[in-house]
Amino acid sequence: MSNKVVALLALPIIGLAWFAGLKTGERKASSIDERPVSNLRPGTPVATFDGGSISVEELKAQIEEQAPIVRVRYTSPEGKRAFLERMVRMELLAREAQRRGYDRDPEVVRQHQRNLVAVFVQKEFEAAHKAQPISEDEIKKFYDEHLAEFVKPERVRIAHLFVAAPETSGRAERRARAESLLATARAKESADIAGFQRLTREHSDDAESKSTGGDLRFLSREELARRAGEPVAQAAFDELKVTGEVFDRVVETPEGFHILKLLGRENPLEMTLEKARESIRSRIAFDRRGERYEQFVADIEKKAGLKVDAARLDALAIAPGGPARVPSGAIPPAPKERARPPVFPDGTNE
Repeated sequence: MSNKVVALLALPIIGLAWFAGLKTGERKASSIDERPVSNLRPGTPVATFDGGSISVEELKAQIEEQAPIVRVRYTSPEGKRAFLERMVRMELLAREAQRRGYDRDPEVVRQHQRNLVAVFVQKEFEAAHKAQPISEDEIKKFYDEHLAEFVKPERVRIAHLFVAAPETSGRAERRARAESLLATARAKESADIAGFQRLTREHSDDAESKSTGGDLRFLSREELARRAGEPVAQAAFDELKVTGEVFDRVVETPEGFHILKLLGRENPLEMTLEKARESIRSRIAFDRRGERYEQFVADIEKKAGLKVDAARLDALAIAPGGPARVPSGAIPPAPKERARPPVFPDGTNE
Protein backbone atom coordinates (compact mmCIF):
# COMPACT_ATOMS: atom_id res chain seq x y z
CA MET A 1 0.00 0.00 0.00
CA SER A 2 1.37 3.45 -0.92
CA ASN A 3 2.72 5.99 1.53
CA LYS A 4 -0.20 8.20 0.62
CA VAL A 5 -2.77 5.65 1.81
CA VAL A 6 -0.87 5.01 5.04
CA ALA A 7 -0.66 8.72 5.67
CA LEU A 8 -4.33 9.28 4.92
CA LEU A 9 -5.21 6.79 7.64
CA ALA A 10 -3.54 9.10 10.17
CA LEU A 11 -5.73 12.11 9.44
CA PRO A 12 -8.15 11.67 12.37
CA ILE A 13 -5.15 11.65 14.71
CA ILE A 14 -3.69 14.72 13.02
CA GLY A 15 -6.97 16.58 13.40
CA LEU A 16 -6.89 16.02 17.15
CA ALA A 17 -3.19 16.37 17.77
CA TRP A 18 -1.99 19.02 15.37
CA PHE A 19 -4.85 21.49 15.08
CA ALA A 20 -6.08 21.19 18.68
CA GLY A 21 -2.53 21.29 20.05
CA LEU A 22 -2.84 18.16 22.17
CA LYS A 23 0.16 16.87 24.08
CA THR A 24 0.52 13.88 21.77
CA GLY A 25 0.90 16.13 18.76
CA GLU A 26 3.35 18.41 20.57
CA ARG A 27 5.41 15.45 21.63
CA LYS A 28 5.50 14.06 18.10
CA ALA A 29 6.40 17.45 16.65
CA SER A 30 9.55 17.58 18.77
CA SER A 31 11.05 14.72 16.78
CA ILE A 32 10.03 15.62 13.23
CA ASP A 33 11.52 13.39 10.56
CA GLU A 34 13.41 15.62 8.14
CA ARG A 35 13.48 13.04 5.33
CA PRO A 36 11.77 14.28 2.14
CA VAL A 37 8.37 12.88 1.29
CA SER A 38 7.95 12.33 -2.43
CA ASN A 39 4.54 11.78 -3.99
CA LEU A 40 5.19 12.22 -7.69
CA ARG A 41 2.68 10.17 -9.67
CA PRO A 42 2.52 9.36 -13.37
CA GLY A 43 0.18 11.31 -15.60
CA THR A 44 -0.36 14.90 -16.65
CA PRO A 45 0.04 17.14 -13.60
CA VAL A 46 -2.80 19.53 -12.81
CA ALA A 47 -1.33 20.64 -9.45
CA THR A 48 2.27 20.48 -8.28
CA PHE A 49 4.00 21.12 -4.99
CA ASP A 50 7.37 20.44 -3.43
CA GLY A 51 8.12 16.78 -4.09
CA GLY A 52 4.67 15.86 -5.33
CA SER A 53 1.85 16.32 -7.80
CA ILE A 54 -1.74 15.42 -8.60
CA SER A 55 -2.51 14.36 -12.13
CA VAL A 56 -5.49 15.11 -14.34
CA GLU A 57 -6.08 11.39 -14.61
CA GLU A 58 -6.17 10.98 -10.83
CA LEU A 59 -8.53 13.94 -10.41
CA LYS A 60 -10.88 12.50 -13.04
CA ALA A 61 -10.81 9.04 -11.46
CA GLN A 62 -11.62 10.32 -7.99
CA ILE A 63 -14.49 12.49 -9.19
CA GLU A 64 -15.95 9.59 -11.14
CA GLU A 65 -15.80 7.42 -8.00
CA GLN A 66 -18.48 9.65 -6.46
CA ALA A 67 -22.13 8.70 -6.62
CA PRO A 68 -23.91 10.27 -9.62
CA ILE A 69 -25.95 12.59 -7.41
CA VAL A 70 -22.71 13.94 -5.90
CA ARG A 71 -20.61 13.83 -9.06
CA VAL A 72 -22.81 16.38 -10.81
CA ARG A 73 -21.50 19.04 -8.40
CA TYR A 74 -18.02 18.69 -9.86
CA THR A 75 -18.73 18.99 -13.57
CA SER A 76 -18.39 22.80 -13.67
CA PRO A 77 -14.99 24.59 -13.60
CA GLU A 78 -15.74 25.84 -10.08
CA GLY A 79 -16.71 22.35 -8.91
CA LYS A 80 -13.60 20.74 -10.38
CA ARG A 81 -11.42 23.41 -8.75
CA ALA A 82 -13.09 22.82 -5.37
CA PHE A 83 -12.54 19.07 -5.63
CA LEU A 84 -8.91 19.59 -6.63
CA GLU A 85 -8.37 21.91 -3.64
CA ARG A 86 -9.68 19.19 -1.32
CA MET A 87 -7.32 16.65 -2.85
CA VAL A 88 -4.35 19.01 -2.53
CA ARG A 89 -5.11 19.78 1.10
CA MET A 90 -5.50 16.09 1.88
CA GLU A 91 -2.20 15.35 0.16
CA LEU A 92 -0.31 18.10 2.00
CA LEU A 93 -1.78 17.13 5.37
CA ALA A 94 -0.87 13.50 4.74
CA ARG A 95 2.71 14.48 3.78
CA GLU A 96 3.05 16.57 6.93
CA ALA A 97 1.65 13.76 9.08
CA GLN A 98 4.13 11.33 7.56
CA ARG A 99 6.99 13.82 8.05
CA ARG A 100 6.05 14.08 11.72
CA GLY A 101 6.10 10.30 12.16
CA TYR A 102 2.40 9.62 12.49
CA ASP A 103 2.66 6.79 9.98
CA ARG A 104 4.44 4.85 12.76
CA ASP A 105 1.78 5.57 15.39
CA PRO A 106 0.41 2.23 16.75
CA GLU A 107 -3.19 3.17 16.00
CA VAL A 108 -2.30 4.11 12.43
CA VAL A 109 -0.42 0.83 12.02
CA ARG A 110 -3.47 -1.11 13.26
CA GLN A 111 -5.72 0.84 10.91
CA HIS A 112 -3.32 0.10 8.07
CA GLN A 113 -3.53 -3.62 8.89
CA ARG A 114 -7.32 -3.53 8.82
CA ASN A 115 -7.39 -1.87 5.44
CA LEU A 116 -4.69 -4.21 4.16
CA VAL A 117 -6.70 -7.26 5.24
CA ALA A 118 -9.88 -5.85 3.67
CA VAL A 119 -8.17 -5.33 0.33
CA PHE A 120 -6.41 -8.73 0.54
CA VAL A 121 -9.63 -10.63 1.23
CA GLN A 122 -11.46 -8.73 -1.50
CA LYS A 123 -8.79 -9.44 -4.13
CA GLU A 124 -7.75 -12.97 -3.16
CA PHE A 125 -11.01 -14.45 -1.87
CA GLU A 126 -14.15 -12.51 -2.74
CA ALA A 127 -13.44 -12.22 -6.45
CA ALA A 128 -12.79 -15.95 -6.82
CA HIS A 129 -15.86 -16.77 -4.74
CA LYS A 130 -18.18 -14.62 -6.86
CA ALA A 131 -16.79 -16.07 -10.07
CA GLN A 132 -18.35 -19.48 -9.35
CA PRO A 133 -22.07 -19.44 -10.24
CA ILE A 134 -24.78 -21.39 -8.41
CA SER A 135 -26.44 -23.99 -10.62
CA GLU A 136 -30.16 -24.67 -10.96
CA ASP A 137 -29.54 -28.19 -9.65
CA GLU A 138 -28.11 -26.75 -6.41
CA ILE A 139 -31.12 -24.47 -6.02
CA LYS A 140 -33.59 -27.31 -6.61
CA LYS A 141 -31.73 -29.58 -4.18
CA PHE A 142 -31.79 -26.88 -1.48
CA TYR A 143 -35.52 -26.30 -2.02
CA ASP A 144 -36.32 -30.00 -1.70
CA GLU A 145 -34.17 -30.43 1.41
CA HIS A 146 -35.67 -27.38 3.13
CA LEU A 147 -39.25 -27.70 1.91
CA ALA A 148 -40.62 -27.04 5.41
CA GLU A 149 -39.25 -23.50 5.19
CA PHE A 150 -41.24 -22.75 2.04
CA VAL A 151 -44.46 -24.70 2.55
CA LYS A 152 -46.08 -24.27 5.96
CA PRO A 153 -49.63 -24.89 7.22
CA GLU A 154 -51.61 -22.33 9.16
CA ARG A 155 -50.33 -22.07 12.73
CA VAL A 156 -51.67 -20.54 15.93
CA ARG A 157 -49.97 -19.60 19.14
CA ILE A 158 -52.01 -20.10 22.29
CA ALA A 159 -51.43 -20.08 26.02
CA HIS A 160 -53.39 -22.51 28.13
CA LEU A 161 -54.10 -22.96 31.83
CA PHE A 162 -54.61 -26.67 32.35
CA VAL A 163 -56.60 -28.25 35.18
CA ALA A 164 -55.85 -31.99 35.23
CA ALA A 165 -58.77 -34.42 35.70
CA PRO A 166 -57.62 -37.85 34.50
CA GLU A 167 -60.02 -39.84 36.68
CA THR A 168 -63.80 -40.03 36.48
CA SER A 169 -64.20 -39.50 40.20
CA GLY A 170 -63.77 -35.91 41.25
CA ARG A 171 -64.08 -34.63 37.68
CA ALA A 172 -67.03 -32.38 38.53
CA GLU A 173 -65.01 -30.66 41.22
CA ARG A 174 -62.11 -30.15 38.79
CA ARG A 175 -64.47 -28.66 36.22
CA ALA A 176 -65.82 -26.26 38.84
CA ARG A 177 -62.25 -25.22 39.64
CA ALA A 178 -61.54 -24.64 35.94
CA GLU A 179 -64.72 -22.57 35.56
CA SER A 180 -63.70 -20.42 38.52
CA LEU A 181 -60.22 -19.86 37.06
CA LEU A 182 -61.77 -18.99 33.68
CA ALA A 183 -63.93 -16.33 35.32
CA THR A 184 -60.86 -14.88 37.00
CA ALA A 185 -58.88 -14.92 33.73
CA ARG A 186 -61.62 -13.17 31.77
CA ALA A 187 -62.01 -10.55 34.52
CA LYS A 188 -58.29 -9.79 34.25
CA GLU A 189 -58.33 -9.82 30.43
CA SER A 190 -58.74 -6.11 29.75
CA ALA A 191 -57.24 -4.59 32.89
CA ASP A 192 -54.17 -6.80 33.39
CA ILE A 193 -52.29 -7.96 30.30
CA ALA A 194 -49.95 -10.19 32.32
CA GLY A 195 -52.74 -11.53 34.54
CA PHE A 196 -53.24 -14.73 32.51
CA GLN A 197 -49.53 -15.55 32.74
CA ARG A 198 -49.46 -15.11 36.50
CA LEU A 199 -52.64 -17.14 36.92
CA THR A 200 -51.16 -19.95 34.83
CA ARG A 201 -47.87 -20.01 36.72
CA GLU A 202 -49.78 -20.28 40.00
CA HIS A 203 -52.51 -22.77 39.06
CA SER A 204 -51.76 -24.72 35.87
CA ASP A 205 -51.14 -28.48 36.12
CA ASP A 206 -49.10 -28.51 32.88
CA ALA A 207 -45.56 -28.55 34.25
CA GLU A 208 -44.05 -28.15 30.77
CA SER A 209 -45.69 -24.82 29.96
CA LYS A 210 -46.57 -23.21 33.29
CA SER A 211 -43.15 -21.56 33.65
CA THR A 212 -43.80 -19.67 30.38
CA GLY A 213 -47.29 -18.61 31.39
CA GLY A 214 -48.87 -21.48 29.45
CA ASP A 215 -47.35 -20.40 26.11
CA LEU A 216 -47.36 -23.34 23.66
CA ARG A 217 -45.61 -21.39 20.86
CA PHE A 218 -46.73 -21.59 17.24
CA LEU A 219 -48.19 -24.99 16.30
CA SER A 220 -50.09 -26.39 13.34
CA ARG A 221 -53.50 -27.93 13.85
CA GLU A 222 -52.01 -31.42 13.89
CA GLU A 223 -49.22 -30.42 16.27
CA LEU A 224 -51.64 -28.74 18.67
CA ALA A 225 -53.98 -31.75 18.59
CA ARG A 226 -51.09 -34.02 19.54
CA ARG A 227 -49.95 -31.61 22.24
CA ALA A 228 -53.26 -30.77 23.94
CA GLY A 229 -56.05 -32.70 22.22
CA GLU A 230 -58.35 -32.29 19.22
CA PRO A 231 -60.95 -30.17 21.10
CA VAL A 232 -58.24 -27.62 21.94
CA ALA A 233 -57.04 -27.53 18.31
CA GLN A 234 -60.60 -27.04 17.06
CA ALA A 235 -61.27 -24.17 19.46
CA ALA A 236 -57.95 -22.49 18.67
CA PHE A 237 -58.22 -22.74 14.87
CA ASP A 238 -61.96 -22.44 14.30
CA GLU A 239 -63.38 -20.33 17.13
CA LEU A 240 -60.71 -18.08 18.67
CA LYS A 241 -60.40 -15.06 16.35
CA VAL A 242 -59.04 -12.05 18.26
CA THR A 243 -55.42 -11.95 19.40
CA GLY A 244 -55.30 -11.51 23.17
CA GLU A 245 -58.77 -13.00 23.64
CA VAL A 246 -59.44 -15.53 26.42
CA PHE A 247 -61.83 -18.19 25.13
CA ASP A 248 -65.28 -17.81 26.66
CA ARG A 249 -65.62 -21.40 27.82
CA VAL A 250 -63.56 -24.22 29.28
CA VAL A 251 -62.39 -26.81 26.72
CA GLU A 252 -62.70 -30.38 27.94
CA THR A 253 -60.39 -33.26 26.93
CA PRO A 254 -59.99 -36.75 28.44
CA GLU A 255 -56.99 -35.46 30.42
CA GLY A 256 -58.74 -32.47 31.95
CA PHE A 257 -59.87 -28.90 31.30
CA HIS A 258 -58.17 -26.13 29.32
CA ILE A 259 -58.53 -22.36 29.56
CA LEU A 260 -57.24 -20.86 26.30
CA LYS A 261 -55.86 -17.48 25.25
CA LEU A 262 -54.97 -16.63 21.64
CA LEU A 263 -51.50 -15.08 21.34
CA GLY A 264 -51.03 -15.05 17.57
CA ARG A 265 -51.91 -16.55 14.21
CA GLU A 266 -49.88 -17.26 11.06
CA ASN A 267 -51.32 -17.69 7.60
CA PRO A 268 -50.21 -20.71 5.61
CA LEU A 269 -47.12 -20.29 3.40
CA GLU A 270 -46.83 -21.86 -0.02
CA MET A 271 -43.69 -20.62 -1.74
CA THR A 272 -42.97 -22.25 -5.09
CA LEU A 273 -39.46 -22.92 -6.32
CA GLU A 274 -39.85 -20.16 -8.89
CA LYS A 275 -40.70 -17.58 -6.22
CA ALA A 276 -38.02 -18.83 -3.85
CA ARG A 277 -35.20 -19.08 -6.42
CA GLU A 278 -33.38 -15.79 -5.76
CA SER A 279 -33.64 -16.07 -1.97
CA ILE A 280 -32.26 -19.60 -2.15
CA ARG A 281 -29.45 -18.42 -4.40
CA SER A 282 -28.49 -15.80 -1.80
CA ARG A 283 -28.67 -18.36 1.00
CA ILE A 284 -26.44 -20.85 -0.85
CA ALA A 285 -23.96 -18.08 -1.70
CA PHE A 286 -23.86 -17.01 1.95
CA ASP A 287 -23.26 -20.55 3.21
CA ARG A 288 -20.73 -21.32 0.51
CA ARG A 289 -18.82 -18.13 1.23
CA GLY A 290 -18.64 -18.98 4.94
CA GLU A 291 -17.35 -22.49 4.32
CA ARG A 292 -14.74 -21.36 1.80
CA TYR A 293 -13.64 -18.45 3.95
CA GLU A 294 -13.15 -20.83 6.86
CA GLN A 295 -10.94 -23.04 4.73
CA PHE A 296 -9.15 -20.00 3.26
CA VAL A 297 -8.16 -18.78 6.73
CA ALA A 298 -7.38 -22.29 8.01
CA ASP A 299 -4.87 -22.78 5.19
CA ILE A 300 -3.15 -19.49 6.04
CA GLU A 301 -3.03 -20.36 9.75
CA LYS A 302 -1.55 -23.77 8.96
CA LYS A 303 1.07 -22.27 6.68
CA ALA A 304 2.00 -19.78 9.42
CA GLY A 305 2.38 -22.55 12.04
CA LEU A 306 -0.18 -20.95 14.34
CA LYS A 307 -0.01 -22.03 17.99
CA VAL A 308 -2.14 -20.72 20.85
CA ASP A 309 -1.05 -20.77 24.48
CA ALA A 310 -4.34 -21.87 26.05
CA ALA A 311 -3.13 -21.34 29.64
CA ARG A 312 -2.16 -17.72 29.00
CA LEU A 313 -5.36 -17.12 27.09
CA ASP A 314 -7.48 -18.47 29.93
CA ALA A 315 -5.55 -16.41 32.47
CA LEU A 316 -6.19 -13.14 30.59
CA ALA A 317 -8.49 -10.93 32.67
CA ILE A 318 -10.92 -8.69 30.79
CA ALA A 319 -12.68 -5.87 32.63
CA PRO A 320 -16.41 -6.28 31.96
CA GLY A 321 -17.38 -2.68 32.71
CA GLY A 322 -16.67 0.62 31.03
CA PRO A 323 -17.45 1.92 27.56
CA ALA A 324 -16.48 -0.18 24.58
CA ARG A 325 -13.70 1.06 22.34
CA VAL A 326 -14.74 0.35 18.78
CA PRO A 327 -11.90 0.65 16.27
CA SER A 328 -12.64 1.89 12.79
CA GLY A 329 -11.90 -0.23 9.77
CA ALA A 330 -13.19 -3.57 8.58
CA ILE A 331 -12.01 -6.94 9.85
CA PRO A 332 -13.71 -10.10 8.54
CA PRO A 333 -15.85 -11.72 11.25
CA ALA A 334 -14.85 -14.98 12.89
CA PRO A 335 -16.19 -17.59 10.47
CA LYS A 336 -17.67 -19.87 13.13
CA GLU A 337 -19.80 -17.00 14.41
CA ARG A 338 -21.56 -16.56 11.07
CA ALA A 339 -25.22 -15.79 11.51
CA ARG A 340 -27.45 -17.58 9.02
CA PRO A 341 -30.20 -15.25 7.82
CA PRO A 342 -33.62 -16.86 7.39
CA VAL A 343 -34.72 -17.28 3.82
CA PHE A 344 -38.22 -16.06 4.52
CA PRO A 345 -38.73 -14.23 7.83
CA ASP A 346 -42.20 -15.14 9.03
CA GLY A 347 -42.53 -12.68 11.87
CA THR A 348 -42.50 -15.24 14.67
CA ASN A 349 -40.50 -14.75 17.84
CA GLU A 350 -39.86 -18.42 18.48
